[in-house]
Amino acid sequence: MERKGRTTGQSLSSKGNNKRKLLYLLGLCPFCFFTLQGSPAQEQPQNELSVREEVSIAVKDSTSTLFPKPAIPLTIDKPSQQALYYLKHYWDAFDFTQGKEVLQDAKSKKKLEKEFCDFLTIALSLPLNKVKETLMTPAKQAEGELFYYFEELYSHYLHDAGAPYKNELYYVEVLKWYLHSPKTDFATMERTKSALKLILRNCVGEQAENFSFVLTSGEVRQLSQYRGKFLLLLFYTPGCEGCRKATRQLKESRIINQDIAKGKLHLLYIYPENNPEELKKDLSMLPSNAAIGVNSNEEIISSSLYDLSQSPTFYLLDAKGKVLLKNTSIKTIEKFLQNKNRIRVGSAPL
Repeated sequence: MERKGRTTGQSLSSKGNNKRKLLYLLGLCPFCFFTLQGSPAQEQPQNELSVREEVSIAVKDSTSTLFPKPAIPLTIDKPSQQALYYLKHYWDAFDFTQGKEVLQDAKSKKKLEKEFCDFLTIALSLPLNKVKETLMTPAKQAEGELFYYFEELYSHYLHDAGAPYKNELYYVEVLKWYLHSPKTDFATMERTKSALKLILRNCVGEQAENFSFVLTSGEVRQLSQYRGKFLLLLFYTPGCEGCRKATRQLKESRIINQDIAKGKLHLLYIYPENNPEELKKDLSMLPSNAAIGVNSNEEIISSSLYDLSQSPTFYLLDAKGKVLLKNTSIKTIEKFLQNKNRIRVGSAPL
């Protein structure tokens, strides 16, 4: 799924410019393409459609639109209400009965994906409780092949490895809807059940699932033994270029290494397979201040203890073993650790 275009930061939070900027986003720009990088699943959109710092926009010309967008009534002057109206009526002019024809034409299919991204970025900029029903409008209106195409788009943009809008709060609602839709076939329903069960494990604020592992020294340990300090847990796959890149970033992170040196943070690398020989190939590349081990009984994978849909996978746990950040990025972890002095070690997340 291709994503192109010039990027430029935008903010809709400035007083006096809210309406102008919102109107630019909601229709006056023919196509706005956003990327949310490393956004933790527990974060909620800010008030009055204050778009997050990590957002970038690529504006396309009018030929990239597949159908006309709704005009916002002049009587609606509050930015959040404008956005809600726009979102509710976004798909009004799209002929869902022509879905098969759209998908058969490569250019039209690409335009439809872009239209979906526009819709999704607006939805993600608003509180979930305000858009829960509207979020599913494309799937509600679609039938047949188009119905499942939207299911793929939701997964690709909200959940899959490298998902540009990675957000489990919103994706959980998508899964719940598809699970209960009479249009969902048996195979998709079973896949959805499994995905939902996995995502709902180790949620932010919950106790992280315990597991045993064998350190490179041969010592057998439990995750539950790493208490009293924050724990940065990294599920690592030897030979994975993404894992190696993340390791280089960790070695260069002043914030993370400073907390480790001060005894405030543990760093734990876990290879979820019982293959210590494979892990040895990468040992020289891994941080010297990290504990490194393999899940010898492979229960992490066999019992689906953690969502490892991407590699590497990061979890940040508090001193009591509760999840603070899940499937997150180094950038987000660094931001969190910078602010952690505002809370007492071991207390609830910010």
